[in-house]
Amino acid sequence: MSPSNLTLVVKGLRLGHASKRASDYTLACDDHEFEVSRGEFVAIVGPSGCGKTTFLSAVAGLLPIAAGRLELDGHQIHGPGPERSLVFQQASLFPWRTVQRNIEFSLEAEGKRTTESRDRVREMISLVGLDSAARKYPRELSGGMSQLVNLARAFATDPNLLLLYEPFAACDAQPREAMLQQRT
Repeated sequence: MSPSNLTLVVKGLRLGHASKRASDYTLACDDHEFEVSRGEFVAIVGPSGCGKTTFLSAVAGLLPIAAGRLELDGHQIHGPGPERSLVFQQASLFPWRTVQRNIEFSLEAEGKRTTESRDRVREMISLVGLDSAARKYPRELSGGMSQLVNLARAFATDPNLLLLYEPFAACDAQPREAMLQQRT
């Protein structure tokens, strides 16, 4: 694999967390090594408690690593960054913002609130099939619709790496299949 095709490199990764009640350390990942190429789709599967969430949180830059390296496009991951978008299985929308404004938030956070960004938001709303819900608030949406907004917000920034943690769990079969067919 040529270096220009590499996106994510995991080398000797060790992750875990200390118990708040006891002085023990739970190991979530130990000496993991793999590479993910640009455009590649990778699924991490395993039983509850095996470290999937811990791993995704570390790649997102939300958790420190105990040992090894996490690199994205040749740069070590030290914290959150605009080149990565993370979508957890629970929608995390701002209740005081409409669908459109929730999606705009990701672009606002990057200082990209322009005419082009508003066009991008409209494009993402259409992509997830929520044109008729653009002015609705989260309380007016179903769980599946809320998760589609979450996905649209992640897609809007056009990240180099999209991290999805059971993002379609709350979605009906038809929108789930449509999202699985997308390549933005």
